[in-house]
Amino acid sequence: MKFLALLCVVFLLSVAAQAQKRRWRYQIGIPKGLKSSMKILMILAFVLWGHALSAQGLSEQKLIELKKAGVESALIVKQIEKDGISFQMDADATIRLKQLGFSQDVLNALLSVGDKKTSGVAEDPVRTLYSRGKYPELCDYLKAQLEKNPTNYRLRTILIGALLKINQQPAALGELEKLKNQSQDPTSKSYLDRASLLLSSWQKQEEGKNRLLTALQNYNYNEANSATDQLPASVMQKTILHMLIDSYAGKFDLTLSSASPSQGMSFAALQQMDAIKQKLAESEKEFEASMRDADVYLHGPLVPSSCGSPPRVQYPDFQNISIRQYGGFVTKLTRLAPLNDDVMDMAFHLALLSTKYEDLEALGDKILAAKGSIRIAFYSRDRFFNLIVDVKKKRIYTQPDPHPFVVRYFWDGWSVKQNASHNNWDADVVPFDLAFGDIRGLTQNARGRTGAGGRLIVSKSYALAFEPLGVAPNYALMNFIFCTEGEEAELQATRNLGQFILHVIGNPSLKAELADPTKAGHGGNSGFGDAIVAMYGATHGNTPMGAMAMQMAVDNKAQNAMAAQEQQATWQSMLSSDYSSLLDGSVFDGLDKIVEAP
Repeated sequence: MKFLALLCVVFLLSVAAQAQKRRWRYQIGIPKGLKSSMKILMILAFVLWGHALSAQGLSEQKLIELKKAGVESALIVKQIEKDGISFQMDADATIRLKQLGFSQDVLNALLSVGDKKTSGVAEDPVRTLYSRGKYPELCDYLKAQLEKNPTNYRLRTILIGALLKINQQPAALGELEKLKNQSQDPTSKSYLDRASLLLSSWQKQEEGKNRLLTALQNYNYNEANSATDQLPASVMQKTILHMLIDSYAGKFDLTLSSASPSQGMSFAALQQMDAIKQKLAESEKEFEASMRDADVYLHGPLVPSSCGSPPRVQYPDFQNISIRQYGGFVTKLTRLAPLNDDVMDMAFHLALLSTKYEDLEALGDKILAAKGSIRIAFYSRDRFFNLIVDVKKKRIYTQPDPHPFVVRYFWDGWSVKQNASHNNWDADVVPFDLAFGDIRGLTQNARGRTGAGGRLIVSKSYALAFEPLGVAPNYALMNFIFCTEGEEAELQATRNLGQFILHVIGNPSLKAELADPTKAGHGGNSGFGDAIVAMYGATHGNTPMGAMAMQMAVDNKAQNAMAAQEQQATWQSMLSSDYSSLLDGSVFDGLDKIVEAP
């Protein structure tokens, strides 16, 4: 119809030109009959042209402009029903428009019109399978077609791309060799060039992707950003990945400032950026709320309290907290911001309480490699403070903590006191700043005793005492784990800490007297650590910490290798679930054009 309208216009222009020539030559007018015919043809041409334009339907960009202009959903639906659409309403389009905020009514109208548009028209299986992401089925179809027609170079090039989509590089290389063997045909050259470029770009992309995922797996923020810069992706894709990495580091202020629109950004890109900013703002709120929840277990008034055993009988406030709940908060934080320094410190603290020493050491070494130090929350008789293990400076030292110190309950030897500014049952901190080479000894005293207040850790207990100088009395939840999980669990956690300090110092001749769980005088939940690991695997298996917990649960090297692969898949899944196809960069842009070509 557009062609017919175009013919009318060309004819009118031709007639007008001839008439003008005659007029110049003979100074006569255009005959009336011809004038009438021209008017009719002109009207017909514009009608046909307008109808042809409307028959094209609304483009996706035009729909976005309607929404941006504030047009209500009901009117957009009517416009869709009137004009139809000019684009394919596949699953990707549905997801894209949903993310841009189109209502369900609009999406239903689009799908309905899209069905009418394609009804009665034979679908191209290649385009259909490719657009729906059914790459294994597409490979099978293309192989069958190439058996019938081996010289269809377009289909073989698409097959190479589809094989790469499902990470079957050897098979893709085999198909490329077949294409090379057909290079004597001049028509194959352009496809051979495009297929070779596709494979080369894919290999570079995979190298960059593996570097990025390795950096994330090792909690290395700087390396992750460097790997992103080297990915074969567009500026927009790299910007979004940097924003995502910044959010994983808990740097939401930096993330949101990066989300500012840049000059020349398309309308669709602006819409996508707005959606990302909204999601990041929601993540920031969730992160801040989870940090507050977790902080209750590090600096709340129940942390330095005496609790007795069982605590829920004598001290009812303890009914509202549990180690497992703390584990849930920390695991949630590792999903939101696994590269954040504070979150990594909390992950180490939780592992200290809940895992076997070998697992704690593996996690601690990874964190130290990533950021150079670990900060552990401690408390003494009248204050909170931090213990810093710094492998860069090769020092271990105490650091003041600004949180207000309130003790909800404490046992003074005769009765329970409440809401005090100190707990005289605990020891005072003796601050220190020691080089690893200056430490001559390490002792621990965290046994239990039975008294009028129930089963308690001995008075003036300490988790760490150094020679020549320095005492760090209690790590966060040391007393609470004694009361809720038993003396054996508390002694194991305390010993874990001592062993890790000795491991980091690296002096085998250093004199050490560590806590001994086998001498516990009070029973407890000996399977507590395994329960925490099982909880991670069951309820948080899709987080990096969940994968780490699964890695902690295995013993031999083969299982550890499998767990490492699981963790890398977890990181890739996280990135893909946040912003799908970002890791693909622009590698498959050329393939998309080949698929759409006739």
